[in-house]
Amino acid sequence: MPKSSGAAASPGSAPPRDAPAASASLLEDILQQAGALTAADGRWRQFHAARDAGSQLRAIFGRALPSDPARIVELLNRLVAEIDVLLNGQINAILHAPELQALEATWRGLRYLADSIDPEQEGDVRIRVWNCSRRELVRDLERAVEFDQSQLFQKVYEEEFGTPGGTPYGLLIADYQFTNHPGDVDLLEKLSQVAAAAFAPCVAGAAPGLFDLESFSQLERIGSFDATFDRANYVRWRALRESSDARFISLAMPRILMRAPHPETTTRTDGFVFREDVSAPNREGFLWGNAAWGFGNVAIRAFQSAGWLASVRGVQPGQRTGGLVDPPRIYWFESDAAGVAPRCITEVVITEHQDRMLSECGIMPLCSLPGAGHAAFYSTQSLQKARTYDTPEATLNAKMSGMFQYMLCVSQFARYIKTMARDYVGAFTEVEDLQRRLSNWLVKYVTLDDDASPSSKARFPLRQGRILLKPHADRPGSYVCTIHLQPHYELDDLSAAVQLTTELSGQRQ
Repeated sequence: MPKSSGAAASPGSAPPRDAPAASASLLEDILQQAGALTAADGRWRQFHAARDAGSQLRAIFGRALPSDPARIVELLNRLVAEIDVLLNGQINAILHAPELQALEATWRGLRYLADSIDPEQEGDVRIRVWNCSRRELVRDLERAVEFDQSQLFQKVYEEEFGTPGGTPYGLLIADYQFTNHPGDVDLLEKLSQVAAAAFAPCVAGAAPGLFDLESFSQLERIGSFDATFDRANYVRWRALRESSDARFISLAMPRILMRAPHPETTTRTDGFVFREDVSAPNREGFLWGNAAWGFGNVAIRAFQSAGWLASVRGVQPGQRTGGLVDPPRIYWFESDAAGVAPRCITEVVITEHQDRMLSECGIMPLCSLPGAGHAAFYSTQSLQKARTYDTPEATLNAKMSGMFQYMLCVSQFARYIKTMARDYVGAFTEVEDLQRRLSNWLVKYVTLDDDASPSSKARFPLRQGRILLKPHADRPGSYVCTIHLQPHYELDDLSAAVQLTTELSGQRQ
């Protein structure tokens, strides 16, 4: 997230060399520094120094001051209207400056995430914020000889898995948007390594530049996303998708509306009416935020309702479940009856065909629901490209491992197993005893009943589970743990398992 900076001076420090005289007007000083006052602006100084209405009027109009009071009122109202126009333009320029829009979108996204927690529901949801700019994150990961020596790794992994009593992260939300630029690919690769080590899948945003576009409004120009990603300038991108850790990363798109335009108000005592101008090309006048915030909303709801992150995609009519995204704000069309025609909350509308093609390319599209003011994730694919093997079973397993929702599920068990092993390693003299202890815990979450009710599958989310341990060849006292997990696939008629491998070691002394 963007990082703010500040400066402070001690009370006894000397004033700056160019500080204005104490008797000078602060407003006049600001205008002078901005170059708004020149030698020709004597009337402004005269108006500022005037002590009565007559002197102020003479300062404004000079020799052109009318004698008719009604005419004076008319001219003053015209001047006030012109000032209002200038103020509207200045405020709009500030609100729509890219730097301020990015900052506002980040903070509104964080507030939206916090508001997604339902205090009436169960589930201990904790949100931790790491205030780190993109440049700082790149510098941190580039300076580290290996990814596990970075500050990001220390925060996400060492301070949780490596610390007794630590609470591992379940999902990382990176408020960054990525293209196929080599620097972006490098950053994604390192993020995937940290996410894989911590079993904390990470969701971020896909920028229009990923598709060689300036705006997602041009998305319909792409006939084949496969052809786009097969170009020569996507070589490193394709290599990233082939990596095993890429399944811990997902890129969501397009952006979502974080707030409606500021409404006109007539309740101000000074009579000023602000009108936000959102008429910029490609709808850039609106405040758009990272679609990753929308997935965070879905993940929080799924965890609070079931303690399990399988139900994060798809839509069931009339139900607030699955991949349905609660809109941060609803923006209505102007109509005779207010509040009957909600606008689309996504930057562009993703068609069913585009949704399928984007998913096959490792992107997680957020699709707008027509006329509903909501959006939903119908497919939650990770960045990884599934490999093709000689047997259908192996190919299917690879495909399942690349589905982001299942990586969230199996990672949840992997974190528990790794945390328990942190406390158990050293307490057992035989590897078989430790394996039995972990397996006995895992089997408590297994049911073979494929027709079990949703509530039963929430309590027993696995169809199969198996843990295999063997001593680490190079690190005495540590073990290589292979975890085979087969979740109950809620929307897929599948019987594939996901395999994870990690190192288990005891508490650090």
